[in-house]
Amino acid sequence: MATEEPKTSNPGRWQFSLRTLLVVVVFIAVGCGALVAASETWLTIVYSATFAVLFIAVLGGLFRRGRTRAFWAGFAVIGWLYLVLVYGLWEENGRPRLATTQTLVFVWNTVIYKAPGSVSITGEVQTQSSPLIILQLQEMEKQSFYAQRGISPTTVLALPSPLFLDIGQYLWTLILAYLGGLLALYFYSTRADQS
Repeated sequence: MATEEPKTSNPGRWQFSLRTLLVVVVFIAVGCGALVAASETWLTIVYSATFAVLFIAVLGGLFRRGRTRAFWAGFAVIGWLYLVLVYGLWEENGRPRLATTQTLVFVWNTVIYKAPGSVSITGEVQTQSSPLIILQLQEMEKQSFYAQRGISPTTVLALPSPLFLDIGQYLWTLILAYLGGLLALYFYSTRADQS
């Protein structure tokens, strides 16, 4: 009867360290807190953290070596490209419709927004609307804000606050940048010139 060899880690599977898991959990917790309590303070914190991490990623892409350099280069490239795509110099109605923006609108309407008269999870009846902009508001500045972000007012029940959208876009920047770093690691590890 032959004994089985102990299984070693499968190089084709993604493996994450406990530190990475902890960072992801903290990111999700802080991100959810920032979105639920969207304010100028949260926007400042998320904005500053996003730019700090992207600047660090540029330095990591320039001065590190090997796999670490590949990760930080991919992180920086995708992060900065996404920010340019979201906040670039677009004409008012020329901003692309991004799936990330539509996802934020969906989250606002299904999770965050509580319509007057609706019942919350705790059983309380909502008597006032939460801070939002209802479609009937015709303020030019607010309409321009949504038009610039490619949000069609005919497709949503309630438009999220500008703070919610900006915080969400900065969080999407970090998520997509991280995925860009992982993609760069994949490309680095499958290069044809490796021996």
